[in-house]
Amino acid sequence: MKTIILAGGKLKKLSALYKETGIEKKALLPMGGKPMIRWVADALMGSKHVDGLAIVGLKPGDFNTADYPVHYLENKGAMLDNALAGLQLIEKIAPNEEKKDNGITFP
Repeated sequence: MKTIILAGGKLKKLSALYKETGIEKKALLPMGGKPMIRWVADALMGSKHVDGLAIVGLKPGDFNTADYPVHYLENKGAMLDNALAGLQLIEKIAPNEEKKDNGITFP
């Protein structure tokens, strides 16, 4: 199944964390030697149920994803808008994929 990662959060230029790191996108902040997003992507792709990612808020080249299939979407602004855009992307790239959440099938 394809999985959505919402990664549209940004640091304010005046924040202490931005001043310290110079990194604007929160998902790219380093943790344990790699960007936060990489920890999430690696964990999801390590699942036997996930075979691809839709990342909303980053673009190709923001971090190394050569290990697995990733589709990117630009940040749409609000979290709900990003989630809906991610769902639309998955519907486009995997239209026949079954949609489930905790065993409940959605039409």
